[in-house]
Amino acid sequence: TLYLMAGLARAAEFAVPVPREMVQNGWRYLAAEAKEDWLPRALKEDCCWELLTYLNYVASSYPDRSWTGDFLTDDDRRKIVAFSFKHWRDHQPLLKLQLALTLERMDRHKDAELVLASVMDSAKTTRDEGTFWQPEDRSWLWYNDTIESHAFALRALTELQPKDARRDGLMQWLLINKKLSQWKS
Repeated sequence: TLYLMAGLARAAEFAVPVPREMVQNGWRYLAAEAKEDWLPRALKEDCCWELLTYLNYVASSYPDRSWTGDFLTDDDRRKIVAFSFKHWRDHQPLLKLQLALTLERMDRHKDAELVLASVMDSAKTTRDEGTFWQPEDRSWLWYNDTIESHAFALRALTELQPKDARRDGLMQWLLINKKLSQWKS
């Protein structure tokens, strides 16, 4: 359900007609899961920040709060972002980028810059290859995918630091990778 809500948020971002009632029903379900299971378990066991970081990122991706309704309140979202930020150093790059965007959208600009800088500081830029990171260990995990992480870094830089020169390097790396590798889609 969360993955579908992410896709629908992306569609809404590009003005694709999205059934609002279906999105609100999805958020009603997700909020119940988050409040009754995910967040209490995460706080108790100090775990599962990946899921909560992604949940909050997706919630922040809709054009306005009318999409997510009051199912996930501002207080709920603040608790989730506080927990995610507490563990930001343990996040993989893609999740750090999602956290940075969420922090920015929740008016925590300084924290967003800190998290984004931690990801971008580990990037390497060369004239021939562009801007890139070494492949992640366990790249088969959804939050470690090399291509998706690079593309999302481009998205995050575009939103958070649109004048950063590494944007061009990320585009270069993605285009070279697409040309030299076999992408399945």
